[in-house]
Amino acid sequence: MRYICTSIVAVVMAPAVTGADVLHVPDEYFNIAAAAFSASPGDTIEIASHYDSSLDDHMGVGIGVTNITIQGETNSSGSPLATLIGIPFWISSGCDPTFQDLSFNGGTGPWGTDSICGGYGSPNFTRCLFEDVPAVIAGSYTGTVSDCIFTNSSGSSGYNNLFEIANTTSSDMTMFTGCAFDSVAFPIWSEASAEGSIVVQGCAITECKPVVFKGGDVEVLDSTFSSCTIGAASIETSFIISNCNFEDNYGHQASAVSLQGDASGTFLNCTFADNLSHTRGAIQVETSMDIVLSNCVISDNTNLADPSGADAGGITTYMWNQPVSILLDDSTLCNNSPANMDCSVQISGTVTNTPACTNQCMGDTDGNGVVNIEDLLNMMGSWGACP
Repeated sequence: MRYICTSIVAVVMAPAVTGADVLHVPDEYFNIAAAAFSASPGDTIEIASHYDSSLDDHMGVGIGVTNITIQGETNSSGSPLATLIGIPFWISSGCDPTFQDLSFNGGTGPWGTDSICGGYGSPNFTRCLFEDVPAVIAGSYTGTVSDCIFTNSSGSSGYNNLFEIANTTSSDMTMFTGCAFDSVAFPIWSEASAEGSIVVQGCAITECKPVVFKGGDVEVLDSTFSSCTIGAASIETSFIISNCNFEDNYGHQASAVSLQGDASGTFLNCTFADNLSHTRGAIQVETSMDIVLSNCVISDNTNLADPSGADAGGITTYMWNQPVSILLDDSTLCNNSPANMDCSVQISGTVTNTPACTNQCMGDTDGNGVVNIEDLLNMMGSWGACP
């Protein structure tokens, strides 16, 4: 901590430099801290592939100017060649550095925590690789993370949050686009006090602990959740989840999405398939929620609990004896085991609710697996010209 404070003092005293320059590390500047000390707004700090990160990791790097880019050398295919091992960055208030084409590995943050970035700024990350990094940033964060890959990041306890968001104003926005999270403990976590918007678009979340949204206005778009543990997502705030797939996830309770607390929102064009729960279904809903599933498919999900119990494989309530109303608009519930939904779930809207998704018997109009008098009565009741 003593060294980090020294770095901060250096940032405050940094001389003003005009123009936009490229500062080369280590060929021109001994380390990143020295380049950051000399940088002016608009400058780029370029890190060569032969840079030795041990020159920085014992004291950290202070960023005290706005609009600078810290980028690494890449190979012909665009993959990062510069690796930063165990380097913490302290970012001053109002600063918004962009980290680009860099590989991060390990590290202890400015507060002696596991975070790479500390302070009060809003860093952006583009085309970066993160491996064995317990956490990237915590606190009020309004940056953009795009086209980054995160792997094998779980923290010393296995329960660190990679991005912990606690934005303080309604105009704040945190955005994740085109990112891949693989084997990460809690990739994104928004605190209950968080405000503003959190957008996740075009991301792939694989073999992770769940994303957790307790606060903020959440949008998850065009993303996939697969092979996650403890469920894929836990939501306690307003949300829109559109064009997303939740497949092959596992949870002791909800295998795909757990909706709790003040959760309210819409699932649009989403698929929930082949998820496995120990005691709940693919979607678990608490009481008194405004939930809509529009043009969604919930199929082939399994609940391993006693088949005679109240829970189902598709949609279940948090408390089986407290009814929940859900609007399903042009959605399909089918082939979930031991049932599509438990007895406390009350649905309305246009919904196909059948035991099996395909291979139904011809003439089985009510989808109960048997052709009988009830099917004949259904047919006679619809006798006449088709609409």
